[in-house]
Amino acid sequence: MFEMQAEVLREFLDRPLPAVLSTLRRDGSPYTIPLWYLWEGEVPDDVHPVHNPPSGQAWFLGGATSTWVRHLQQDPRMSLCIDIEGPPAMHVGIDGTVEVLSEPESDPWPILRRLVEKYVGRGDPANEGEVEGYLETTRSMSPVLFKVTPKQWRTIDLSEFAAGQDI
Repeated sequence: MFEMQAEVLREFLDRPLPAVLSTLRRDGSPYTIPLWYLWEGEVPDDVHPVHNPPSGQAWFLGGATSTWVRHLQQDPRMSLCIDIEGPPAMHVGIDGTVEVLSEPESDPWPILRRLVEKYVGRGDPANEGEVEGYLETTRSMSPVLFKVTPKQWRTIDLSEFAAGQDI
């Protein structure tokens, strides 16, 4: 009823909004951490989270010693939550499994650059110095690259919701 329309979803996924990643501990209990993500894919004009979902993948990186990285290396199931409180309140949820890509099989640095340009640079060439500075501080990191091909989507856009209207 309140699913995001295609253009709204495209713009939402491009915004520098942090996601909350949920992983599973060995005992099956959830673990959450905020992180930066990058979406690469297509959102069809007649998008529907179940009947005609976006196609593509989400990318994110983590340090090799991070708890959540070890979780995903042991169990690739995960969920991403991206939302804004609003008004209007909006939410995208993505469930799936990750593909773990480590150096030397895969070069994580181009994806990291794009993430830093999205979140630090915010699409403004005037922020290039901050982007380069941030990248320099990460050179000693041992990054692990994750690729998510979503299996399930949830989207909510309450911009059409009027106060007092039954949901």
